This record gives sequence, C-alpha cells and structure tokens, in this order.
Amino acid sequence: MICTQRSIDKGVSVDKPKRHAIISGDMKKSILSMLKKKYKDFKWEDKNSSKDAAVFKLKGADRNLYVKITNARCIQNQFQMLHRMQDMLPVPQVVEYKICGDFGFVVMSEIKGTRFKEYLSEITPSAAVEIYAKAYNIMKKSGITHGDFCPLNIIIGENGDIAGFVDFDKSKGEKTTKDLEEAIFIITKHFGNEYVKYFLKMTGESLIGA
Repeated sequence: MICTQRSIDKGVSVDKPKRHAIISGDMKKSILSMLKKKYKDFKWEDKNSSKDAAVFKLKGADRNLYVKITNARCIQNQFQMLHRMQDMLPVPQVVEYKICGDFGFVVMSEIKGTRFKEYLSEITPSAAVEIYAKAYNIMKKSGITHGDFCPLNIIIGENGDIAGFVDFDKSKGEKTTKDLEEAIFIITKHFGNEYVKYFLKMTGESLIGA
C-alpha cells in the first residue's frame, strides 16, 4: 500500500479517485494496521462504520482522537474544509492526513461534548429547535455549506451551548440551500410544521420556493 502524506501548505492532488468507492476489506485492514501501530497507546472503538466509510474513536490517557477512512475525494474535502475553518468555526483540528490510492484517512482531535442527536431526548422540542437554529445561524455566518447538517454532526457542550461541528466530507466553500433543506426536513419529521415556522423565524429564512 502506497500512501502519500499531504501537508497543509502544499494542498492536495488526487489522480482521479473513485467518487463513491467502497472500502475493500483488504484496504481497510491495511490502513488500520498502519494506524494501530502508530497509535498503539490508544484504545480503539468502532463508531458509525459502513461499507463506504470507517470511523473510530481513539481513547488516550490525555486526549481522544477520531479516525475516518473513506474515499480520497471525501478525505481531501474534509481536510481542506477543516483547515479553512480553523479560525471561523469550532471544528476538529487535523492531526494527520494521508491519501492511499483511491482511499485515504484523516486523524482529528475531539470536540468534547454530546452529539445533538443524543441530547434531543433531554430537552423540549422548542429548545431543540432553538439550538438547531443557533447552529444554523453560526454555519450561515461562516458562508460555508456543511452538506450534512443533521443533529449527529452538531456537538453540544456541558453548558448546553454549541461546542462545535464535525464531519465535513460533503461541505462546500460557499452557501447553498442544502443545510436549510436538511434542517427543515428533520424538524418536520420529528417535530411538525409548527416548529418549522419557529425555526424560520429565528433564522430569518423562508421556505424554499415560497
């Protein structure tokens, strides 16, 4: 397996990787073997792995890390967006990042807190929509489209405030309606149309196409 390490200064170049390539068992094992040797002092936990991506939480004595293995395009985008947003949004810091043919991996710092999805059961629908709206306004102000703006990718701190955002594989460096569309879909599904109106009022947005 040939892996090419990328630096922040030099950026990234990938030779036509497959856009939606599925991680083969051998490729995943090869990358994991390399990483587990390097991060042997951490306890590894599988988190949300699927056929096209593998995510692990690494628990250490003084810090926790996250590892994501997926296709090269997603890793490239994640790295570039996280680097761009370091001074704009509370996002993970990139510890290490490499491209291995059509695939790659990124090792990131942890944003301490609880995923908004898990936090939902502890609060009222109104409070949930208020937090979602606040997160949306923070993202909108940055001028970036998250691309997967769901409660799973919003981190809530101990004080109940927004601690940060994660998972920027699908992000874009410009604002589109995708985050708004996803927020409206999720609020409608879980809370109903009345809470969509509440969300729109707090974000100053309007229904798409209205």
